[in-house]
Amino acid sequence: MSIILPVSAIIEELQRIPRAVWTANPIIPPIFRSPGTPGTATYDAVFDDADFTLPDTPLWNEAVAAVRRRVSPADARPPDGHREAGTEALAWYASFHSNRDCWGIYIPLSSIPIFDSLFLSHLKISRTDRWRIAWDVLLAHETVHFAVDYACAWFELLHHAPIRRAFADRMGSNVAAELLPNRSAYLEVEEALANGNVLRELVGCVDTDAESALRGFIRGQPAGYRDGELAESNQGFASLVAETLRSYLSVWSSGWNIDLGNPGLDLTRLLPLGEEAHRQCPIWIINDLEAVGLSKDAVRQISCVQPIEETKPFIKALRRLHPDLQKAWARLKHTLSEGIPNASDFKKWKPEGVWSVRVSDGFRAHLMQPPRGPSAQPWLAIEIGNHKKLGHG
Repeated sequence: MSIILPVSAIIEELQRIPRAVWTANPIIPPIFRSPGTPGTATYDAVFDDADFTLPDTPLWNEAVAAVRRRVSPADARPPDGHREAGTEALAWYASFHSNRDCWGIYIPLSSIPIFDSLFLSHLKISRTDRWRIAWDVLLAHETVHFAVDYACAWFELLHHAPIRRAFADRMGSNVAAELLPNRSAYLEVEEALANGNVLRELVGCVDTDAESALRGFIRGQPAGYRDGELAESNQGFASLVAETLRSYLSVWSSGWNIDLGNPGLDLTRLLPLGEEAHRQCPIWIINDLEAVGLSKDAVRQISCVQPIEETKPFIKALRRLHPDLQKAWARLKHTLSEGIPNASDFKKWKPEGVWSVRVSDGFRAHLMQPPRGPSAQPWLAIEIGNHKKLGHG
């Protein structure tokens, strides 16, 4: 779906609908609560694990065990007395219906190494690559909740009705609790849809071992979450989108003569996903690393590379290249100052803080990461050339 109306405009319009918006604290982690204000992040994240050492302390071990109990409960309810949480034990989405300023996707930094420890650590790839997979999994899941939120808002604006609020009231009502005492505290079909999006986004982008790990992660989750594979195909995804929206609109659809079961109605077009979602839905990072026994710098996210200072050897090598490659480097340098695109294949090359980035097909550049310290120092562009010259084979 192309987002015709930005979320900020939708929020303003929702204010005109009685009971359509409410106030709730978006920072409600399922396990940890970190003091301070969350910081923002980008979708194309790169992680630096140079200062990470896997701890073996009671605090860390309990943190990992607590997430395991919530993500993959052996019984209907985890032994710590809390409800199962599936993927939401690691990240969550706060609706713009309930907070106009701090809505978006929330990811505690601790979730990245914990996810790795539980589901990915056996893979024969670098830890930074595993962390990136963990990050992409959480975003792919939570982005669906934003997309459903957005689709519901469109129906609310069209019919001037508080659809999300009415659904929340139904889910939390005493009558529902009495009629369905063992019901989930979440919409199971929506969680299946969100985990299905994980597979749709990552399968084909990771190797078979990583794919197997992701399927195991999904299959071991609570009801609804574990059915993500039902939404992996286009047909399955469309079916679960229709069922999800039908759940939200059930009270209203008959009065509005909406046939949500019509196979000719492609409701997937109502959900903004991929780049459309990335341009609109903010990401909030909570640094709760000390709460799980890690140092506050144990997991560092690199969201942009700037400023970049070109060394004399780099400039000399650059001048020998074709003008098209020189222009490609200039474009990449500007792009890196704003964010790190996936196509750049930005990755750690040497332990000493050297990173490699794709300039063009067959050509890369090496950048030296600045040392930590109170004074901001530039990244150093130290090498540029073809794969063979830079040792990439």
